Amino acid sequence: MTDNLQPGPELDALVAEKVMGWEYVIDGEGTGWVDKATEQFVTGYNNDDPSQPEIAPPPFSTSIAAAWEVVEKLKSDNRTIDISSATPGWRAIIDECHDWKVEVRAETAPRAICLAAMKASGA
Repeated sequence: MTDNLQPGPELDALVAEKVMGWEYVIDGEGTGWVDKATEQFVTGYNNDDPSQPEIAPPPFSTSIAAAWEVVEKLKSDNRTIDISSATPGWRAIIDECHDWKVEVRAETAPRAICLAAMKASGA
C-alpha cells in the first residue's frame, strides 16, 4: 500500500514513474531517467563513460526542493494541491476539478506531497 512507503530511493523511483511520467532507460544514447512525454533525458549521462554509477531520480520524498517539482507537475496537470502543517507533521490535499479529493498526512512535507501525488495518480 502506498501509505506504507517510507522516504527514500524506492518512493522516489515510484514518484518518477507514476507521477512525473519518467522511465529509467539504458540505451545507445545514455543511461538515466527519460520524460516519456518529451522523450528527453531528465537525468543521466552519456554511455561513453562506463564507470558512471546508476542514476537515481531526484530525492522527491526527502527534499522540499525536489518535492516542489512534483507540486509543479500536479499543477501542470490541472490539479490543485494544498500543503499545510498538521498535528503531527504535514498534510497534502489534492483536488482535481473539484470532482474528487485525496488527503494524506505524513511526518514531513515532501513525504506527504509524494504519497498524495501517488494516490492521485492511481498508484
